[in-house]
Amino acid sequence: MWAERFDEIVLVERRPDDDGDVATQVRWLSEDDMVARRRSLHPGVALTGASVRDRLAFACGVEQAEAFFSKAVVLVEGDTEAAALPVFGEALGFPLDAHGVSVVEASGKSGLDTLHDLYGGFGTPIFIIFDNDEGTRDRGLLDANRTLTRLLGLLETEMPAAAVGERYAILAPDFEKTLRRELDAFEAGLYDRLEAEARRAYGGARKPSIARHLAKRLVEEGRIAPTIVRIISAVAKMSGVEAKEPNRAVAPEISDEIPF
Repeated sequence: MWAERFDEIVLVERRPDDDGDVATQVRWLSEDDMVARRRSLHPGVALTGASVRDRLAFACGVEQAEAFFSKAVVLVEGDTEAAALPVFGEALGFPLDAHGVSVVEASGKSGLDTLHDLYGGFGTPIFIIFDNDEGTRDRGLLDANRTLTRLLGLLETEMPAAAVGERYAILAPDFEKTLRRELDAFEAGLYDRLEAEARRAYGGARKPSIARHLAKRLVEEGRIAPTIVRIISAVAKMSGVEAKEPNRAVAPEISDEIPF
């Protein structure tokens, strides 16, 4: 399955309708509708069906195509977030896979809006996480911030403030530094200590392996960053999951922020 052939994909499922009766529902995205979504977000760009398909061919692989079968999608910039979030979700009583939530990495900020329009065109609930890259002078990153804030219906800006909303999280300046800052509030040097431990264990392993190990160790120590708690909470609410008790302990300083 290739995402550029999106108009050949038909999603059929059984779910309650507005009257509470279980009915068969069919979701499909036409080329005209997809192009209209892209033009609405990028009014100054001369987009065509061919150019939209080319962009999807570049942005999507097997992992991104699998998300068509998900009940909800969490879009992230890179594989570090994609590796860590499922570990935290499990610890906080909301295992993502078990609830049909896919964490999809966009291989960078510039791919987020394309995937958002694609999955959103099929009516899939989407939670998007991105860095504000505070302090950057990279024009591409600043323009992407404008695009993403416009997509979310926020004040369009090159430098949005850090926030967790119902369908988004903006991190300042990025995922790793947000964790380091919040975890150091529990114990000075906590993030660096666990990261060094992971690097000793995995040697020259790639960042996702380091991130997953670090997440597991944080769960074991019962210290989960408040922003992570808020993100998992928002994703669970978006997915329509009823309140649960967390299946792992979290730091007392943030336990009152967990709605499950």
